[in-house]
Parts: sequence; C-alpha cells; structure tokens
Amino acid sequence: MGFDRSLNVMVRCKRFAVSLLTITALFASIAVADDSSKPSVSSANHFVIKKIQEGCFYGPQPEGPEDFQHLVDSGIRTIISVDGATPDVANASDAGLRYVHLPLGYDGVSADRRNELAKAFETLPRPIYVHCHHGKHRAPTAAAVGLISLGEISVEQGQSIQAAAGTSPRYQGLLQSVSKCTRLTPQQLKAVNVEFTSEAPTQPIVTMMVHLDEALLELESSQNQNWAIPDDSTGTSAEVRLQELLQEYRRGDEYKHAEDSYQKGIDQAWKLSTELEIAVGNLKTDRSTAAPQATQKLQALKSQCAACHARFRD
Repeated sequence: MGFDRSLNVMVRCKRFAVSLLTITALFASIAVADDSSKPSVSSANHFVIKKIQEGCFYGPQPEGPEDFQHLVDSGIRTIISVDGATPDVANASDAGLRYVHLPLGYDGVSADRRNELAKAFETLPRPIYVHCHHGKHRAPTAAAVGLISLGEISVEQGQSIQAAAGTSPRYQGLLQSVSKCTRLTPQQLKAVNVEFTSEAPTQPIVTMMVHLDEALLELESSQNQNWAIPDDSTGTSAEVRLQELLQEYRRGDEYKHAEDSYQKGIDQAWKLSTELEIAVGNLKTDRSTAAPQATQKLQALKSQCAACHARFRD
C-alpha cells in the first residue's frame, strides 16, 4: 500500500510538471506573438509602421530623414508607395532605400496594378514597406492584394489586414479588391512584364476631369431621383470618389506649381466636395435636412468647376 501511494504521488507530480511546462510554453508563445504584433513607432513624430508578416510592413507616408532612418532601423530594404503624391526619393536614397511608385485610386486595384504588385513582392528585396498617405486604406489593401496574388496569405487574412488597419467601408472598391483577389498561376506571374520606377507619372488634370465629370453625372442622376443613391459598379460612392480625386490632386506637383488663384479655385472645389460628401452621408439619418443641403452643395460645386474651367482651361 505504501509503495502504491508513493507511485501515485510520483505520477501526479509528473503530470503537474508536464502541465506546468505546457502552460508556461503557451504563455511564452502568446507573449512572443503579442510582441511581434506591436507596431514599430518612431519617437520623433509618431511615425508608425505595422507588420503583416516577416518581410512585409505597411503604414503612412514617411516624412523627413528621421522617418526613413526608422525604416532602415526596422530592417526595411524596399519602399512601395501606392500614394498619388511624388515620393521623397532623395531622403530614401540617402538612407539607402529603394523606392517604387505604384499609385492607386480609392476605387480599387486594377488588374494591371494587381499584377505589378504581385511582381514587386516576388522580385524586390524584402522587407518591403508599403505606404499611402495615412496608411489606413490603400496601403494595407495593396499589401494584401500582393500577398494573396502570390499565395502567401488567404483572402480572409487579407480582409483581416484591412480590418486591423481601419480601412473604411466607404471604399468598397478597395474592400472588393481583396475579397475578389485570387492567386496568380506561375505562368501568369511569369508573363508580367514591368519596369519599376521611383516616380510614376502623376494623374494630369485632363484625366482627373474625366473622372470628376463621371462622378458629377452620377450625383446629378441621384439628385433627379430625389437623392436615391444607387450602388456603384465599382462599389465606391460618387461623392467619395469626387472628394478623393480633388484631395489627391491637391497633393500633386501640378497643383503645387500652379499660380495662387488656380490653387484657391481647386481648394474651394475640394471644400465643397467635402461638404457634399457629408450631406450625402446624412441622407439616411436626416433626409429632410440633408437632401436640400446636398442639392445646394452640388450646384455650388458645379458652378465652381465651371468658373475654374472657364478661367484656366477654355
């Protein structure tokens, strides 16, 4: 009996020790996971980069030598900008980083751009840092699309990346770019022929005006139907597209190098587009107030565009 009791005690102690080791290992793995998921922050100006997986990060536009040095300190070797603004190639070059410019709109990732992103992730030196302006919408989308196209992550993981970044549901085109993304075959990937550049041609005013006119026509149609907002084929509402087009244009070289009166005209159009977006967004909650405001802002915006066009383009 004494021997049996001693044996039982020994077995129980062994089981307890194994359980303790298992729990300790579990907590250790959790601690490591938590640590690796923490964003890397530059104390200089709170420049935050976020890690998706080994070799892939995303975040906002780096500004100034300290941000680029922070990327270097974080191990980054290549920067991919999907923003419309001209990249700061000089500071990147001084830091020994390669810059690749693959700008995206808020309406989603085109088939050609998707292929280029996949090729970039396949061939460019990693770790890669992908950025847009704020690092919330286009950058995480571009990173997810590139990785899904290579089969490195699933669509569900790509959607989780967007959710963690705070990608807005207003940008349905961006969300759908991930939800409908598929893995490229080796043959498709091999057929992608792209020469990466550090400064892609920015969208000229003529091209922007075409897209602005399309958005204005959609809004006029909605106004004529008592502000019934139809589902857009790209998934992005016209008022959001219009505001983002003007916002991106204001960050480009053509705007920055224009005369003051032209900049003021664009600024006023952007201000009205922002107010129009707010009014249209309020239609679901307060149509009686929002509908007249949306009509007034739309008419004011059309007048502003016509006046600017007559002065500088006609």
